Amino acid sequence: MKTSLPNILLIISLALNVLLAISLGILLVGYSPGATNQLNELRQKNSDLLEQIAGYNLTISQYLSQIDFYRNRFNGSSSANISPGSGILGTAGLQAPAVMSTVTYSRQGSIVFQHITQNGTMMDVNVEIKPGEGRVLVETRPLMGVVFQDAANTAVSVAENITGADLSANDVIFSIHAPGEVPQIDGPSAGALMTAVVTAAIENQTLNQSVTLTGTINPDGTVGAIGGVTDKAQAARDSGKLLLLLPEDNRILSFTTTGGRNFFGMATNRPVTQTTDAKEYIENQTGIQVRYVRNISDVLSVVLE
Repeated sequence: MKTSLPNILLIISLALNVLLAISLGILLVGYSPGATNQLNELRQKNSDLLEQIAGYNLTISQYLSQIDFYRNRFNGSSSANISPGSGILGTAGLQAPAVMSTVTYSRQGSIVFQHITQNGTMMDVNVEIKPGEGRVLVETRPLMGVVFQDAANTAVSVAENITGADLSANDVIFSIHAPGEVPQIDGPSAGALMTAVVTAAIENQTLNQSVTLTGTINPDGTVGAIGGVTDKAQAARDSGKLLLLLPEDNRILSFTTTGGRNFFGMATNRPVTQTTDAKEYIENQTGIQVRYVRNISDVLSVVLE
């Protein structure tokens, strides 16, 4: 064990005190002026040494006091503030249903016709939380002309409100990968799922991968309506998902069909709108289970394991 400097000085002081006692004994036996001078010198050295020891003890006491102060400060800090540390502080991911557009062209003579076909697909939405500068970054693959940034900003804000976390000293990085480019409508439609993913990353919780959801996210945490419900439901079922969470505002599903009428041998066609319950229709047509959600709390109660 290493001996600290104050302990060494204390030993020296004790040694000087012993010498001082011996010298005092000599003086008592036989008085001499030289012995008196030596005794005074020993007293002065001992006094100086004791002052040095007191100074060192004061300095060490101050350092220990500072250490206790900072230890108590860090121990008392909010557990939701995940900014200390290095590397990846949190990560989570979930598949999101989307609608992918396929564009084809056909020619009739000199006229070129454009045909747009929309089909359901699944996107991989992952998030990493790292030490940084409070930025919210979105990386898409392939490069998409889709507005994910606004949804990402709102998702992070809502996740902070839910968890009480402070991400001002962190960067939140979304990675969104899809088999092809998705239309702009699916940027906001992934907002609720992005919020759930960020919340799971903050709290280091596992997401139920048999569940997926679609819906916008509002600053107050409510989940808003989306489009392409039936295409997304089919894509979710085809990817092996067992449960699809839909916004409450998508409860009514509308279909437009063509209705025909016959007037005195003349047939006419006109659009006819029909409505049905989305949950009932999707479960009957695809086999995937559907549950309605109103806000992000409804979502988290299902997707967090």
